[in-house]
Amino acid sequence: MASNLEVVPEKLMRAEAKAQFLLFLRESQLPSRFRRRLLQEWAEKVGATVTGEDYQEVVWKGTQ
Repeated sequence: MASNLEVVPEKLMRAEAKAQFLLFLRESQLPSRFRRRLLQEWAEKVGATVTGEDYQEVVWKGTQ
């Protein structure tokens, strides 16, 4: 099975790019449940810490 992370630009595949990655997710046309899952997978892959606020930002601000 292909990874969901294949849609993420390589330059965003590092923990230091968290702000840019959140922006990428907010601007994507993906449904909120996919953005949420992608954030979780990304964080696990790059070793980043994400907060409840990060999830809210991706899910709620991304739908406005």
